[in-house]
Amino acid sequence: MKSASKLIIFLLLLSLFPTSLYAADKSNTVMTTQSNKTFVRINDYYLIYTYPQAPFIDQNRRFMVPLRAVGDLMSAEVSYDASSKKAGLKFAEHSVSVTIGSKKAEIDGSLVQMDTVPQLIKQSVYVPLRILIQGFKLEVNTTIPNVIWLEDER
Repeated sequence: MKSASKLIIFLLLLSLFPTSLYAADKSNTVMTTQSNKTFVRINDYYLIYTYPQAPFIDQNRRFMVPLRAVGDLMSAEVSYDASSKKAGLKFAEHSVSVTIGSKKAEIDGSLVQMDTVPQLIKQSVYVPLRILIQGFKLEVNTTIPNVIWLEDER
């Protein structure tokens, strides 16, 4: 009787803590969570926990990602000039440069207009994911629900 009541108490306590399962491999294993969030996957890795904030949707409904984390996952060169508030990312033969608070970006030396602005949050630069997809000509795979999967073989 005591073991049954201990088991019931354990199961009740266990149900108080939300759990999530994250899986990624080359066989397109589905990533599931208990929430209804969208995640970014770059090749074989998910961009989930980033400091100071996880990827988010801004006030203009654009998916914002931390530039440094994306650059690290892509093995790209990341730069930031605090005086001009310019951030840049170089990958393969392409480059993307943005300025905090400006809707103008530079892709491979050409000016483009964004519909939202990059943000500086606790000294981390967040940029719209779309500008990175466009600038680096990444393939987007949306076969897994709630996952934006960026693929690149370079």
